[in-house]
Amino acid sequence: MFKKLTREEIVSQCNIIRSDNSDGYVKEELREDNEFFSGMMVRSKVGEGMNLLLSEITPKKDLEISGVSEGEVLKFTAVLDGKFVKKDFISEEEIEFSENEISVEYLKKEVSSVFVKKGKLLRYIHITFSQKYLEKNDYLFSELNYRKDRSCYTKFYNPVIQTQFKDLFDYSYGDDLERMFLRNKTVALMFFILKHFKQKKLIYPDYSEDDIARLEKARLILKDSISQKMTISLLSKKVALNEFKLKKGFKEVYNQTIYSYLQELRFEKAIELIKEEEYSIGKVAEMVGYKNQSSFSSAFMKKYGFLPKNIGKQKIVLN
Repeated sequence: MFKKLTREEIVSQCNIIRSDNSDGYVKEELREDNEFFSGMMVRSKVGEGMNLLLSEITPKKDLEISGVSEGEVLKFTAVLDGKFVKKDFISEEEIEFSENEISVEYLKKEVSSVFVKKGKLLRYIHITFSQKYLEKNDYLFSELNYRKDRSCYTKFYNPVIQTQFKDLFDYSYGDDLERMFLRNKTVALMFFILKHFKQKKLIYPDYSEDDIARLEKARLILKDSISQKMTISLLSKKVALNEFKLKKGFKEVYNQTIYSYLQELRFEKAIELIKEEEYSIGKVAEMVGYKNQSSFSSAFMKKYGFLPKNIGKQKIVLN
């Protein structure tokens, strides 16, 4: 049984941590931890008729989140983690959105519900263009080859969004560069989606679809193996891809080496555990795959410029 909530109810249950409403720029940072979900959202009007939503929530119950939009709207959605199912009650169509998928929707009117399962992190980005924006920017329809007289929808897979746009969630909001950062990243994501839209997927000449699937499998294995010893040789065997193609392909597709990606995952988890103040630094080091506290602290110091014991006293930007 799914607990039914409207979009408005979700937002009303959140606490506003920071807000800014000046010079045509609007932004709210919201956080909540209640019986239904925990997590954060950032809502921002980054331009006239262009709105950004960052959502990072973990449902505590199976949720059905309903929403209605009366006017025309164009939506770009990029899912970085997790999955959800959206049901459109006008077309009666059900669409599943999964990690590393991007969708482009043009809706004359929206009456829909999103279904999310409890216990699974869901992290996604929405860019929404209002009817007023669309009237002034007809080029979007020609770029997308969409018609204005009917709703349209396209979804495609792109493994690069994880590495290129996750810094939207890692950014420490509240400083003076925030407006520029949000606007620039929103426009960058918008053009990224438009650039690859007609392809429906990225094309890597040296890699087959099967190779790309194996590289994605390798990334997911790494994501689930931060506490374990993982060598290139072992990973190569697990995904049935030779070591050279695995290392070269991973760097080309995800814009970082296997080592740097695994280290990044380990540090993110370590920071989360240390902030909970339930474990010693030595125990955390062990939990994220380091042999001892010394090697962990040394690697952490090299990355961030201070020791892990000083987390909480420092401002950390994960990238």
